[in-house]
Amino acid sequence: MDTFFGILAAVVALASLPCGYLLARRCVTNPGGRILLTLLFGLIILVVGVVSVISGCSAMGGRMDFK
Repeated sequence: MDTFFGILAAVVALASLPCGYLLARRCVTNPGGRILLTLLFGLIILVVGVVSVISGCSAMGGRMDFK
């Protein structure tokens, strides 16, 4: 089970910047603002996604150790 949640956390981490770019593309047309919003949205998606994966793993009785 811990392997599943580890893979899920990696998928969330890899998908955070493309999802942030898609959100930024919808919000602004300025390339500089788009880059800034991509990084901002990507960071927010990354943090929220990884925290939710870790809490889901803990709720299922697993333990994710970052060593």
